[in-house]
Amino acid sequence: MANWRVVKVVKANGKAPFDKWYQKLNRDDQAHVDDVLLLIENVTVIPPEKVKKYKELYEIKISGNKTALRPLAMKDGAGKLVILLVGATKKQKIADGDYESALRLSQQYSEGLLDARDWQED
Repeated sequence: MANWRVVKVVKANGKAPFDKWYQKLNRDDQAHVDDVLLLIENVTVIPPEKVKKYKELYEIKISGNKTALRPLAMKDGAGKLVILLVGATKKQKIADGDYESALRLSQQYSEGLLDARDWQED
């Protein structure tokens, strides 16, 4: 059984919404995100405590230094892809705007309107 692969959606202008969020994080929080995404890429079954269904999408559960970090993603089970859409910071619940942006991106990706590239690629 193959391992999972993590990619991020990229808009026509070459920018990835996930990157905008990630670049605002401090170095320690970026390291926490990196650790969890690398863990996902190195397993055949994603630990349930790391990825949770959130409405129609998935939230990746990451503990930051002072807050909960919640990249929103979709899964492509056939290709075993976790596709990063946007990043969110969670205090109570994920902001509606973050969720709506992620849902829009997932629909555009499913329709073939967006590309994807490796999550570590700039």
